[in-house]
Amino acid sequence: MKRFEELTFKKLEQMKEEGKTEKEISEYFDVTVTTFRLVKAGMLHARWLTQSEIAKRMRERGMSRKEIAECIGVSESTLKEWETGDAVD
Repeated sequence: MKRFEELTFKKLEQMKEEGKTEKEISEYFDVTVTTFRLVKAGMLHARWLTQSEIAKRMRERGMSRKEIAECIGVSESTLKEWETGDAVD
């Protein structure tokens, strides 16, 4: 039996590129679609926290929003939302 903990962004992207649906991915990991969606949302939230923390540290080192945005692949407006706390989950 496959373990859901094996799911990584890389594996998810690979399965999506192969044309797998959420249902097929869920079945592969032997979980319900609802469980898959909840864990995926948690992974995305954790990724956002990581990116926002990196951006915060870069900003503390004097980098501009434009420089940070280019480095981590988000828009300057997203960085501003993170900094002001206006980001929506």
